[in-house]
This record gives sequence, structure tokens and C-alpha cells, in this order.
Amino acid sequence: MKKSILLFMIIVFATVSCGKKTASVTNVETVETQNELNNDDSKVINVTFSLGESVKYDNEVKEDASAIKALKREHSVKYYAYHPSPESTIGNFTYYDVAGNKKIMTINENVPKNIYKWNDPEGVLSKKAPVGHKMSYGIDISRHNGDVDFIKVKDAGFDFVLVRIAYRGYGKQGRLVIDELQDQNLKLARNAGLKVGAYVFSQSINEEEAREEARLAIDLVKDYGLDLPLIFDPETVKAEIARTDNVEGDQFTNNAIAFCEEVKKAGFTPAIYSNMVWEDYYFDMEKLKDYEIWYADYSKIPQTPYNFKYWQFSEVGIVDGVKDFVDLNVMIE
Repeated sequence: MKKSILLFMIIVFATVSCGKKTASVTNVETVETQNELNNDDSKVINVTFSLGESVKYDNEVKEDASAIKALKREHSVKYYAYHPSPESTIGNFTYYDVAGNKKIMTINENVPKNIYKWNDPEGVLSKKAPVGHKMSYGIDISRHNGDVDFIKVKDAGFDFVLVRIAYRGYGKQGRLVIDELQDQNLKLARNAGLKVGAYVFSQSINEEEAREEARLAIDLVKDYGLDLPLIFDPETVKAEIARTDNVEGDQFTNNAIAFCEEVKKAGFTPAIYSNMVWEDYYFDMEKLKDYEIWYADYSKIPQTPYNFKYWQFSEVGIVDGVKDFVDLNVMIE
């Protein structure tokens, strides 16, 4: 009888001990995870915006017959290959372009990396900064946004605005044009207490044209000063013939450097607008690693493996003070 009682006590003790051990391990894991979340010193940002329905991109490139006749050529093979491109299969990093095409690139280990950690799966939409970083919200605008009430934008919790001040046409002539609302936007944004940066939509096909764009930009902002960078914004033109269709990646990289160095000489901070396709196909990111990057990617968490400071995360933002959709951005520090 005594042996049975003793055996029963041993079994109970062992069971309780094992239970406690298991519970202890589980609790430690829970506490560690909770501590990791508690160590997220980012604060919820008081900013008000919503998102419209995402733009649907047609994979079919539609040619403009008049443009074909004027330029006496069609889009380059490069254009068809990259926008959109077929699924690529070479490399060590997978991403998706704006049209939803899967691509695989090779990461350049000599380029500074994206170190931002987002605890919330909602990423930027949760309105919390990445762990250990500060984040502020902004918009970028051009004449297409019409008259903007920057006081309302400021009251909605936004801290900065990036103003398009000039653009180059994508036709054969490539005329450089001043954005008709740039002066108004720079003044009113500054008066509303917003930090201000500026950008030029580039269609430069060589370094001299890029420098020309930089010189115009410098002349336009010199009397205002800028809180944020003066940005080189090269883009491919969807669905139409563009003078940059046959420009190769090395030339785009050289154009970016030429623009940025001209801006630096004038005492402004240069930056470059980019996205995953440009970082994969066009830009030599190693040659551009000393410049700030304004990265575009319409996902909750940025895909890029490379470092950036500004992130355009939506093109369908709805913000008080701006008519229709506006591009939404964050600055991460």
C-alpha cells in the first residue's frame, strides 16, 4: 500500500514538474516576443488618409499611331521586355512589379541594405514606424493635382510635400517645361508649415540633358530654399512612344549622377526616384549608393533589398485638401 502511494506521488510530481517546465518555456517565449514588441519605440502617427481603389495596369502596350509616325519607330524591345516583362528566373531575390509580374533579381551585396523591420503586417498602413526608427507622412504633387489647400493637408497630420517643379516632354524634341503650379505650390506649402522638397520628371537621354534639368531646378528653388532633397525622377512612359525607350541602364545611371552632382554643387541635397524594376534593370545601384533614394512601391511593406529614405507607398491616396487621388509618401529616419 505504501509503495503504491509512493509510486502515485512520484508520478504526480513528475507530471506537475513536466507541466511546469513546459509552461515555463512557453511563458518565456511569450514574454520574449512581447518584449520585442514593447521595444518597438515607434509611436502611432496621428495622420488621416484613406486609399482609393488600386489602379489596374493593363499588360498590353497600346501604341499611339501618331507618335509612331512622328518618331518613325515603335517601342524598343527593351520596353516590351521590361514593362511588363515575362517572368524572370535568374537571381536570388524575388519581387513583383506594379503589374503583378513575378521577377527574380541578383542582389548587389555592395549596396547598403534595407534594414527596416515592420512588426505589424499592415506595415505603413498601421501608421507606426519601423522598429527603432521615426517616420513622417507626406504627399507629392504636380499641376495635375490642381489647387491644394496645404493648411488642410497639414491639419490632417502630414509633415512634408514633394513638389514637381519641372518636366521634360517624352516626345522627340524633349522640351523642358516648368510646372505651371510649382511657384504656388512651393510658397503655399512652406506657408502652411510643411517641409518642402522638389523633383523634376526627367526624360533625359544623356548627361548634358540631365544637367540642364538640374540647372533649371536649381534656378526655380534657389529663392525658396528646400528642407528636403531636389530629386531626379526618371520614368519609363507606359503605353506610348518615349524618347527614352532605347536608353540603356548605364546611361540612365550616368544621367542620375550628372543631375545629382550638379545639385550638390549648388548646395542642395540630391536624391533619385526609383522602384524595383529600375533597381533591377536600369540603375547600377552601387554607383548611386551615396545618394538618397525616393523609392516607389505600392505594397504595405517595401520589397526592395536596398536602402532608401523616402517611400512612395500609394498613388491613390485620399487626403483632405487635395482633389481626387494623390501620391502618399513616408520619410523614415
